[in-house]
Amino acid sequence: MAASIAIGAITFSSQGASAGNCCADLEERVAELEATTARKGNRKVSLTLVENRFGNPDPLPSELLNLSRFFYYSQGTDMALTPQMRINGRTFTQYGGGPEMGQLIGAEIDPSWVGYGMQTGWFSSQHDPWISVNPFGYGNTVTKWYGYGNVAGYSIDNDNPARSNNNFGTGQGNIHLGIKSVAALDPAYSTFFGIDVAAEVAFNNIHFKSDFTNPGCDETDEDQNVCVYQGVAYIVSADIGSISIGYTNTAAAGVGGITWGGTYDSVTHDPLSVFGNHDFIRIGRPAHEVFPDVTGRERTSVIKYISPTIAGFSLGASYGEDDYWDVALRYAGEFGAIRVAAGVGYSVDPTREVNNEEQRMLSGSVSAQHTPTGIYIGTGGSIIDKNADAALGVNQTDTADSWHVTAGINEKWVSLGRTTIWTSFSESNDGARSGSFWEVFSNTSVWSVGINQKIDEAAMELYLQYHSAQAQAGGNNDSMDAITAGARIKF
Repeated sequence: MAASIAIGAITFSSQGASAGNCCADLEERVAELEATTARKGNRKVSLTLVENRFGNPDPLPSELLNLSRFFYYSQGTDMALTPQMRINGRTFTQYGGGPEMGQLIGAEIDPSWVGYGMQTGWFSSQHDPWISVNPFGYGNTVTKWYGYGNVAGYSIDNDNPARSNNNFGTGQGNIHLGIKSVAALDPAYSTFFGIDVAAEVAFNNIHFKSDFTNPGCDETDEDQNVCVYQGVAYIVSADIGSISIGYTNTAAAGVGGITWGGTYDSVTHDPLSVFGNHDFIRIGRPAHEVFPDVTGRERTSVIKYISPTIAGFSLGASYGEDDYWDVALRYAGEFGAIRVAAGVGYSVDPTREVNNEEQRMLSGSVSAQHTPTGIYIGTGGSIIDKNADAALGVNQTDTADSWHVTAGINEKWVSLGRTTIWTSFSESNDGARSGSFWEVFSNTSVWSVGINQKIDEAAMELYLQYHSAQAQAGGNNDSMDAITAGARIKF
């Protein structure tokens, strides 16, 4: 079967090569491939498989892009990727919109931005996957471990004399370590079965929102948490999309915070992931009672369906634990020099806190980037409704809302990798907790600025960020500042 890798205007093909001279210029081709990868900048880089193991010459469907290397290993074919190509790209969630958004962006616009699959990083890229017999009888089963880590120093200034707010830990992003195994279900290699299991570790001196959202975490232990991050089985097909069952991200996860800057982990539309459980002293309440939950339930036990991509659109839905359900629509497209990514989702979470609270949320976001300059902008928001057995009281409302805007520039100015300079602003209205509902006339705003620097050779990102929050609740005003510096690495 003929295979071709096209990068920019350079195409290498095994089609028509004779046995005697097929590899005569291999070193020259690899050198040119590496050079092209290193200098690609903002250029569109595409990966095309001629007769791409599906028997047609089309580019890979989005649902299968992140499994592209499995096709080769599962058939015993060596793709001969360089270490730089293996760790190239970004983590699947850095655009916001959950991993589905990263896969959609990669398939529809630029595969090099997502990477070549299997979540490989600095350490794991040095080792080929484990190859074993496929129990379904088609080629091999491919198994690969992966990991993602974050360490940060952070300082919170809220005039609290009772505790130190200068800490070191996993901060806004925790440490993940997992293993993924995939095998073909048919001789055409068009349908795959996979299992993905991962653990999460968090250590901080005070809770961040991300510390205690997953099963197995001890909410009473602020110093150490070990949780289940992922435990899911799935079937993915070029024709029907993907079906997943287990503990994983919901279909609408992240749709409210899509950004072309690739800095979702830093420029968050959710202030709770920055300020967590720190107190607004003058208001007399912790941040999680003053800021509304603008993300909803992003990970839980679900059965989830993600459709094939049609004209840049992908539809998803999930149903899970406690009768939680959601639907989401994502889009990625390119119009000349402008790239666009967007998403909208609706979720219903029937069992939150007490009094049979039901939270219904409509969230959405859109982001655009001018590719020649790397300048991007994005905006989004959420409308959150609550329903409960209790009746609305004085100064209470059952609806809160939030919105945010972010802008920046993402460019490769130094050989280490891309640099992103960004700023963002977010605001919420009527979002402070009041019994089972929200407090009327409560509001918050957060202004942020930061810089992120990629180090491609180490699959690492360094970051420095500043956040300033203002809040009004219970008739009182207060402010809180946060400075965070740290590093993220794909293992």
